[in-house]
Amino acid sequence: MAAGALLAAVPTAASAQSEDGYLEFWLNDVTIGGPGSPGKYVPAQIYLSEGIVDPLVTVDVSGLAGVVDVEFPSECAADAGTVTCELDLFDADPYGSFVMPIGLAAASGADVGDSATISWTATAANAGDNSGSATITLGDGPDLVVTTGGEDLGLLPPGQPVAVPIEGYNAGNQAIDGLQLTIDVASSEFGQYDNCVYTSYPLSNYAVCDIALELEPGDGFEIVDGFEVTPTEAALREHLIYTVLPAGEVSLSSRAELTRGSGATLRAVATGSRVASRSAADLDESDNYGTVLLNVDNQADFAVTGAEASGAVGDEVEVTLGLTNLGPGTVLDRSGEPAAYFAFHTPEGTEVTEVPEGCRTAHTPEESGDQVPGADWYICRSPLIIIKAGEEFEHTFTLLINEVIPDAEGLVEAVNYGGLPELRHDRNPDNNEALVLINPTGEHPGTGGGSGGGGGAGDGGLPVTGAQAGLVAAGGAAILVVGVAVFLLGRRKRVVLVTGDDETDSSK
Repeated sequence: MAAGALLAAVPTAASAQSEDGYLEFWLNDVTIGGPGSPGKYVPAQIYLSEGIVDPLVTVDVSGLAGVVDVEFPSECAADAGTVTCELDLFDADPYGSFVMPIGLAAASGADVGDSATISWTATAANAGDNSGSATITLGDGPDLVVTTGGEDLGLLPPGQPVAVPIEGYNAGNQAIDGLQLTIDVASSEFGQYDNCVYTSYPLSNYAVCDIALELEPGDGFEIVDGFEVTPTEAALREHLIYTVLPAGEVSLSSRAELTRGSGATLRAVATGSRVASRSAADLDESDNYGTVLLNVDNQADFAVTGAEASGAVGDEVEVTLGLTNLGPGTVLDRSGEPAAYFAFHTPEGTEVTEVPEGCRTAHTPEESGDQVPGADWYICRSPLIIIKAGEEFEHTFTLLINEVIPDAEGLVEAVNYGGLPELRHDRNPDNNEALVLINPTGEHPGTGGGSGGGGGAGDGGLPVTGAQAGLVAAGGAAILVVGVAVFLLGRRKRVVLVTGDDETDSSK
């Protein structure tokens, strides 16, 4: 049985939690090739909390008899239709999860259309039980499985071409007549091939390539010399995503402007014998994907702008705060989170009475996510998941002056998702902080002057001096308020390329 690509399954069962620990085991329903298929590995996803005690999953495979042959990792023990896996024998990632590959193949004598059930119970000494089941169905058709993805291509200079390896095999019970390769990347240029068409949208560049190749069940494939991409001057850290499907399964929008490549022909080679092909859809498209991180030797430069305002006790004043990407790198968050954030600490003697849309309270972790006036800290997001060189975003706060304090200082600071000040993409920290001054007594460069005015992006706002330095030190822990984003790859029945107007706006 050939090993397939391992993708994280999306858990939908109720989570098992207790006061002390957390444990979950999950396997999705899946369709595999019927008789004549080589079978494949599918991913069981395990989530467990730090400090979990004696985590164990017991899997009942008796219901698969005569329909599906099953294979578990060597860390598990099988006995009379039951498989027991001690989960602390596996290596979990830093977020407390890992993938367990389970091999599935049609049993001798089984027929297309047969199905069977596998069930499990996960237990731990300090967590509640987690039980569930999945249905395995034997299908009739091809089933391309991508086995590459996650390769370390090293640190890439802008402008230097790199070949992305793409390989896989046919895990179905029918042959395939032709491959269709779709590649999606944000700030890199594609190699030109005469059997590919290309288009661009605001967030991505796409290539769709039709490759002549026949694959019988069990045959592997490899793109000859890989697919060439070249990071541009705007490329930073971006994930190239590719999909391989049987020919004809990608639907291109009639509104898309497509350009035919003019270079050499992109080719793939196969191993094994050839058989006549029949047309059928891919049985399981959850394993047709691969991703590669293009880690480019480049940087972005986030610069924040502060503001000044003046007023008497009881006055309300506005301060407009902003962040600009001075480039050259484009920052894109493929997980769907906004591309950039800044934190705002309100000046002494003032109180926020109106919180702008796109900003949330960060006074305490319990309050994070709410638009609560009167807090000390706020986290503000960019409206999109991408911010290119030269682009900026601003948010305007309304402040009530409760006490007139000359040169009352607040702070605006570029931060990461979660409020962490150590920016992943920014190697120039000198312009990541700026002051917000209420009732200034002298000239302060970088604010633009005037009531509620903001400084120019290139100035980086007001320098942090005096008592404000202590505020920065004390504020670090206060703005750790947002959880870790989880990026899950789910099943897509078809790949449809749409126009830029249909791109998702993640600002909600």
